[in-house]
Amino acid sequence: MEKMEVETVLVAALLAGNCMQDIRRREIFFLPTLLTGVAGVCVHFAEGRASSIALSLLPGILLLLCSFATRGAIGGGDAVLTAAVGAWTGFPEITVTVILALALVPAAAWLFRAAGKRRKELPFVPFILAGWLLIRLCTISA
Repeated sequence: MEKMEVETVLVAALLAGNCMQDIRRREIFFLPTLLTGVAGVCVHFAEGRASSIALSLLPGILLLLCSFATRGAIGGGDAVLTAAVGAWTGFPEITVTVILALALVPAAAWLFRAAGKRRKELPFVPFILAGWLLIRLCTISA
């Protein structure tokens, strides 16, 4: 299996598993997610790409700062997951993933409201998964 395929399978499994957990319990699988992120950082170092790891983790770090600033309105688990995915995919892909996820949230909120189901909170991991899948589908078709 090529590195890109391994990365894709690993990130897909990480996002899918955490997506189900976030929908059910409003939390992520913290330790496996953290360890997956650490493994991604180790791969960066092993491949001699240590200089790019800080940028790859930046979107997750920014979400963590937002979590502190909003007193948890944005979950810390979402930030850890974003950093873990960024450690594997790199800065450009995780940045676009987060931007797409943030763009999808209001659309979903509007759909819930139109259906008469007001929701105070929406789990964010499904939107991260959707954003990442959109990027991967566009990459495959290009």
